[in-house]
Amino acid sequence: MYTHSNHIPQPPHSAGLDYKGLRPRIDYAQVPSPIDAIEADRHAWESKTYMTLPGTHAPLCTSDFVAVDQGNSSPKFVRVSTWNMPSTSRLASDCHIPIAALFQPFADLDPREEPVPLIDTGASGPARCAQCRAYINPWCTWVAGGVRWKCNLCSHETDVSSEYFCNLDVNMMRLDHLQRPELNKGTVDFVVTASEEYWAQNPPPRINQPFFSVESPLMGARPPVFMDYVFAFDVSNESVISGFLQSACDAVKKILYGEEDENGVFFPAFFPPSNRIAIVTFDTTLHFYNISSEVTQMLVVADLDEVFVPTKDTIFVNPLDNKFFRLFCIVALAHPLFSGRRWWRFWTRFRRGFPKASQPTVPLDPLFVEASLLWQDEVVT
Repeated sequence: MYTHSNHIPQPPHSAGLDYKGLRPRIDYAQVPSPIDAIEADRHAWESKTYMTLPGTHAPLCTSDFVAVDQGNSSPKFVRVSTWNMPSTSRLASDCHIPIAALFQPFADLDPREEPVPLIDTGASGPARCAQCRAYINPWCTWVAGGVRWKCNLCSHETDVSSEYFCNLDVNMMRLDHLQRPELNKGTVDFVVTASEEYWAQNPPPRINQPFFSVESPLMGARPPVFMDYVFAFDVSNESVISGFLQSACDAVKKILYGEEDENGVFFPAFFPPSNRIAIVTFDTTLHFYNISSEVTQMLVVADLDEVFVPTKDTIFVNPLDNKFFRLFCIVALAHPLFSGRRWWRFWTRFRRGFPKASQPTVPLDPLFVEASLLWQDEVVT
């Protein structure tokens, strides 16, 4: 049998012959170690300062460094997959480099770094490009004597508002250039509370609402307000016996009013003082509390299938208000199991954790009488 002229020979490694081409094995000694690269980069940036202008490689995300904002954001806030962008669309299509960015707007800064500037632009809001909606930044240019500014992303010229206008110097820079952080820094924070453009929109009404409200639905934009918090306490018999209620009250007390350790060191409260709080207790029913009157009223909702809020405007209060403190003490101390010496020991521990500035001013006896009236239907013998 004759072989054909177009016969394909077997590969040399399958025919029992030594492979004469490239190395068949990988030399592990020549493979770069990521651990060595990470450690070398960390040691290199311990004594250097990273300048955000182009020209130097950014530190690795595993390195601690000090950055100086020169008009570009620090790598702590923005990291991209490649630090060298293609200058033309043809080059971008030929190289096929995937471009991605990772943003971390609330990254922790080194104590030696300058904090992020906070800019309040009022009701008009920050200046933005009329075409691509890019924010004004240090790389925008000014034209027509400062009447318009040219976007560095889309090259569109946007008119400058009258309250933001400023004359230019001989270098075509604004005279207030150094007083405008948004024209010098790559990372800034804008306060847009007064600008309706940034307000959230009320959801449109639906045909089948999942709930019923006696108020008509709100339309349009809604102004920003502080968030209200609701603390729900399980006041069932099992919760009290297990100590769950006491632990929950102690945790909320530390959040609202701070605490002192055994060495006398006071840890301040970290709850925002401008927010309001409401307390809801539950066992077999729901209990809401009306704190608008001098005597706290407990509103019981027994229907758990069709839950409703009996009152809306009188259940929220500031944590520093004395009425709220009275209500909190009632929830923490009024259960009938806290009687006699057990109640007194719990009250002593409860009150000792508060700083002197937050001691309750409500007399002890009226507090206990009011608590007894609220919980008289749940007396456990």
